[in-house]
Amino acid sequence: MRRARPSPVSAHWPGPVVLFSTAGAASHIGVCRTLARHPRVKSTTNMADKVLDARNFDCPIPILKTKRALGDVEIGGTLEVLATDPGSPDDFVAFAESTGNTLLEQHEDDAGVFRFLLRREA
Repeated sequence: MRRARPSPVSAHWPGPVVLFSTAGAASHIGVCRTLARHPRVKSTTNMADKVLDARNFDCPIPILKTKRALGDVEIGGTLEVLATDPGSPDDFVAFAESTGNTLLEQHEDDAGVFRFLLRREA
């Protein structure tokens, strides 16, 4: 399993990746110092109940973190996932189909960051 390479900026980032909640709560879900390099991507249409930053991780880490984060989302709630793995679009379609959750939106921005909006069904 490869780890993301730190940049000069991210080497000085003090904290771990945080799972953001629109209610203001946050829980630590892993250690990655990527937040300093990438500004938080804003939702284009829907505000998610939680946001998971899985940028700079290779497969299968974004999916594993998504599975864990969806456990914290209420049924009917939404999770926004940010990822940079080029295989993420196919992975998230397959993940949604295999788990019975709904992939509501999927976008890629100009910086190569994929944004997925999932609704928890069960």
